Amino acid sequence: MPDDSDPVADRLSSQPDCPNCGEPVSILTSSRLYRGTAYPCGCSVNPVLLTTDPADRGLGTGDE
Repeated sequence: MPDDSDPVADRLSSQPDCPNCGEPVSILTSSRLYRGTAYPCGCSVNPVLLTTDPADRGLGTGDE
């Protein structure tokens, strides 16, 4: 059975949203611990907030 999913659409939909403006973030540069810049929007953000895994953010999943 052929896979009808679009790998480009999947990749774009997996981009995290900027916590400041809500735009999709393509690139994140980190200048210092807990300081970074999201692109293309240019917002200053904490890089930890852009991870897609809640466990990486230190928030846990409630399953511990």
